[in-house]
Amino acid sequence: MSNIIKAYNTLKVADFTIVNQGTKTITDIGNKISITGASTSGYSWCFLTKSLPTAPYIVETYVENLSVWSSYLMQGLALYDSASGKSVTFSIMTNGAVYSCKLLVQTNSSVTTNVGVIYSNGVENWGINWLRIVDDNTNWKFQASTDGINWVTQYSTARNTYCTPNTVGLSVCAYSQALATTFSHFKVITSG
Repeated sequence: MSNIIKAYNTLKVADFTIVNQGTKTITDIGNKISITGASTSGYSWCFLTKSLPTAPYIVETYVENLSVWSSYLMQGLALYDSASGKSVTFSIMTNGAVYSCKLLVQTNSSVTTNVGVIYSNGVENWGINWLRIVDDNTNWKFQASTDGINWVTQYSTARNTYCTPNTVGLSVCAYSQALATTFSHFKVITSG
């Protein structure tokens, strides 16, 4: 069985479905996508999604600019159920107030309601810009990398534990500041 790779190295906003844009600015910058979150007093996720492939699959992204000055800027990947509004997000969270950079897996009952953090590595992760979610048809594995080649599983859980997603994509939650996140890579790998 061979792998079918859909690499979106030329990212364009028009190639995604936007969920909860609101007052967020989403812009094409050459071959990249920039999402500037709205300055809010709480959670307000923005997703750029594509249809979820049949498992097994791998989806990965590269988060280009991590801001040390942000306050709870979360950026990464989302598994999103458009029918229920529920999601599972895998993010790099930066917090300039305490100069930290953590990896988080969170469950959200809507784009504005966080249910809880189900994983936080709680350590400094400067240098990690690559995130991926592996669905082996039994489990979701949330993995991170500094080079896009060598991956470390941060957390694993049974698939569809919190929601049954029908889309996957890029995610940003600026929480309380209007800061930009740039994505320069998005790839979906399926077996076929």
